[in-house]
Amino acid sequence: MKTLFRIEDVATEMLNEFMTRLVKSSPEIKCPGRSKTSLVSGLPVTRILEVAEIVSAGMIIMGSQGRTGLEHIMLGSRAEQVVHLSPIPVTIVKAS
Repeated sequence: MKTLFRIEDVATEMLNEFMTRLVKSSPEIKCPGRSKTSLVSGLPVTRILEVAEIVSAGMIIMGSQGRTGLEHIMLGSRAEQVVHLSPIPVTIVKAS
């Protein structure tokens, strides 16, 4: 019998694991000190910009899968949309 999990719980666990790996793999990066991670639901670009405004963020840091070609044209890039619409600096981290 399979156990069902709430998507929010799974996403929160994934985010926490990512931040733990980031701190361990790059101790010279001091980002977790003043950064805040948030998990919200809704349309990604809209919610990212809304939350950044609500918390008075100084910068948005987000990942990108780095799609190119037809896939990029068809699916677009949420990261690219945030860069164009954000009034604050946005740093994009490409998946390796």
